[in-house]
Amino acid sequence: MDWRYGRFSTSLRATRFGDYVSRNATNPAQDNYIGADWIADLELGWKASERLTLLAGANNLFNTYPQKVQEPGAANGSNMYNGLAPYGFTGGSWYLRATWAW
Repeated sequence: MDWRYGRFSTSLRATRFGDYVSRNATNPAQDNYIGADWIADLELGWKASERLTLLAGANNLFNTYPQKVQEPGAANGSNMYNGLAPYGFTGGSWYLRATWAW
């Protein structure tokens, strides 16, 4: 969904990622069945002048993580999530951006 009003703009996206299986190459008993998830992205913009636009946004706005596949590693707390998740395994990310039109 995109919305514009005067100098302001908003973009909101929702994406559904379906179920998938992460197969273990040597032991099918260790296959991971991962459920579906919804991810939301949001961007807010302000056209400061004819040439300058300022934007702030979030990818994976609600910081959704894939389903846990195992307990975290003892050394550094890693490997809880499947590394093949289609939307990543690091949660959300936020940004600021400026564009300049020549």
